[in-house]
Amino acid sequence: RDDPATCDLLRAALGQYLPNRTLAGISPGETIGYTLPLLANRTEQRGKPTAYVCEGHTCNQPVDNPESLTEQLKPLV
Repeated sequence: RDDPATCDLLRAALGQYLPNRTLAGISPGETIGYTLPLLANRTEQRGKPTAYVCEGHTCNQPVDNPESLTEQLKPLV
């Protein structure tokens, strides 16, 4: 959670007003005691913190940098 790359993704995700947004996260290897369907099969890519932007039942390609995350979020504003 203190990883600078994770913090950069969080800033990008929280930097836009999206009133119906759901934000969920998990650290690699972390167990939360139950399965959260929203996080199923959402893993980090190339060993980097990774964000997935989904709407309905469709997700965009995963991104690992704040610029790409911001671009994916623009149509949702």
